[in-house]
Amino acid sequence: MTSAAVYIRVSTDDQTEFSPEAQLRAIKQYADKNDMFIDDEYIFRDEGVSGRRADKRPAFQTMIGYAKLTPKPFEVILVHKFDRFARSREDSIVYKSLLRKDYGIKVISITEQLEDDKFSVILEAMLEAMAEYYSLNLGEEVKKGMTEKARRGELQTPAPFGYRMVDGLLTPHPEESIMIQQIFEKYVNEKVSLRTIAKYLNSLGYKTKLGNVFDTRRIEYIIYNPTYVGKMRWNPKRDNRSRYDYDNPDLMIIDGKHQAIVDEKLWEEANRMIRLKKKNIMPKYDPKGEITTHWLRGLLKCGTCGSTLIFGKNNQRNHGYYRCNRYLTGGCKDANGILTHKIEKMVIAKLVDDTKNFPQEEFDKIRVVNHTNEKELESYLKRIEKINTQIDRARDLVLNGIDTQEEYKANKDRLNSQIDELNDKIKTLEDKITKVEVNVFKNTITGILDIINSDASLTEKNSTLKEIISKIVYDKKGKSLTFYYYYIIE
Repeated sequence: MTSAAVYIRVSTDDQTEFSPEAQLRAIKQYADKNDMFIDDEYIFRDEGVSGRRADKRPAFQTMIGYAKLTPKPFEVILVHKFDRFARSREDSIVYKSLLRKDYGIKVISITEQLEDDKFSVILEAMLEAMAEYYSLNLGEEVKKGMTEKARRGELQTPAPFGYRMVDGLLTPHPEESIMIQQIFEKYVNEKVSLRTIAKYLNSLGYKTKLGNVFDTRRIEYIIYNPTYVGKMRWNPKRDNRSRYDYDNPDLMIIDGKHQAIVDEKLWEEANRMIRLKKKNIMPKYDPKGEITTHWLRGLLKCGTCGSTLIFGKNNQRNHGYYRCNRYLTGGCKDANGILTHKIEKMVIAKLVDDTKNFPQEEFDKIRVVNHTNEKELESYLKRIEKINTQIDRARDLVLNGIDTQEEYKANKDRLNSQIDELNDKIKTLEDKITKVEVNVFKNTITGILDIINSDASLTEKNSTLKEIISKIVYDKKGKSLTFYYYYIIE
């Protein structure tokens, strides 16, 4: 008798499919007719979820985890239709191949009978392609419906801060709506910065609808939001990247059915002011392109919160400075700001000092990176992590009464033996890494200093520093820098 697992998936967006009970009933009938045994422990259900992505289906992932155990708990996986297993051809190919080749487990559709021949391979691919087409088409139809709903001025998202839903209609929140009015009045009439407004709301204990603290980006989002003047904003091609693109040509602005909180003229003035201010701020640059700001970009970190110090420029005084990014958005209590010419002197002085007074004990702390063996080492560590997960699952099988203590011990000993072999390989790799002499490292720093003091481009100076420094932590109170070195061996 063949041992079988069952996978059942029902999504909320498909009203034509069989219920979980109907799928299970049909699968059990198939198993009885084909001399298969189904253990109730291996009936996996994902209900109310989409099948497009395997990582969004917890029961599916649990099933795959069990399939990887030794001895394998089941020999086949039964599904009602192949599109219940996966609607993405990529997922289907990856997981079916993994199950069949690595673990000897076959996926069987009880309603789409296929033989083990060449034609069946083509037929199965066609069935999966049709399922994926259906899923994609369904997504497009849902978007069309939401866009039509938006044209009628109906809300497509949860109620924003300042509103609440009452009988399906956006209604001003008694307290939050007052804070929304204050945000616009403070920004336009009192010329209060976004960061100060965020800190003000946080000091009063207000949270966003997701329970987070306010920062400048959230205040900016509120100012741009036309919901507060009785309108609705909708992007038919909505995705996460376009959420903060307030000038997207695909945006629809429609009159809503709800009460406005903010006067439209005040809202328009706030938008004019914030757009004007953005024009005066230095533009963002492609991190993969040429650096046009400063050679320390991306290296300096805040000593208080650990976030990156970002470069800015005062056009009136014509000088640059670094300041904590989280402080600028209201998330850090210390500015940790410093003028660029001062931080330059501190960095260069520290490098010069390290070429002369670099103690052996400090050098021993430096992380040594071997590019040649780095990927191999990473693969060994990932395999150890997976094996530890298998040990945890094997223990769960004992706790649930599925395996005996003897079976668990045998599995654990075998898996620990694999870990020992991998650790031996890791040690062999680490032994290949030749420790660099302190003087050699000092000479490397000297070479980098020569580049920093030369006419080399900002990009070249920055990349050269990053060859031996992962980060530089700046502590304004202590007026100190902490360098985090590493050394690369090719």
